[in-house]
Amino acid sequence: MALFETLSPMLKQILSVIIIIVLIFLGLKIVKKVISVAILVAIALVILYYFGWLF
Repeated sequence: MALFETLSPMLKQILSVIIIIVLIFLGLKIVKKVISVAILVAIALVILYYFGWLF
């Protein structure tokens, strides 16, 4: 029982670290998607502005 009590906090720490890593990984994927979409929109706006379709 004492072994389990000493192991439990370690397992909680390991689990929390894994969860944080997964969240960071997912966050980075979302950020990459948002940035790529923003770049595409910016390029489209520049092209429209350049050809005078926007204004």
